[in-house]
Amino acid sequence: MRTSVLCFLATVSFACAEDRFPGAGSGTGGGTPTTSVVTTGSVTSGGGELEDDNALCADGKDNDGNGLSDCCDPSCQPKNAPSITVCVGDGSPELGDKACSDCIDNDKNGYVDCKDFGCSKDATVTICGHEDTDELCSDGKDNDGNKFVDCQDFNCCKNSKVTVCNGTCM
Repeated sequence: MRTSVLCFLATVSFACAEDRFPGAGSGTGGGTPTTSVVTTGSVTSGGGELEDDNALCADGKDNDGNGLSDCCDPSCQPKNAPSITVCVGDGSPELGDKACSDCIDNDKNGYVDCKDFGCSKDATVTICGHEDTDELCSDGKDNDGNKFVDCQDFNCCKNSKVTVCNGTCM
């Protein structure tokens, strides 16, 4: 297991003012020595345990307190943690609500969940928005979350059921 440790150095000084700043001609400063305390632990900015291994990236919990759990947490993504294998796709199709909400590029095509056409074009997927009707293709919004709006989206301009785009993409 890779362990990340944050160290905090706290310096506590017990010296009196006259000991820290000796008078003229006194030579060296006497007094009580300064004490340093070092505290270590695996903590994160969210206050929890780091999600940095396969077990923690597959336990269904937000271990590090950042609001994201398992493969949806950037610390579990293969590009950030190459040793994590539970968040790597197996080549299976990206179809259905479960596969389209797991934050894994299941089909290994470079697109994850609703940004993958496998999810956004699958009519059985209920968690990804769709942009495939005259109303949705003329409302000025990116309804399916693929960063293309209305007639700039192939789901509108290449769809024979959508008439507002006249079959052409902008």
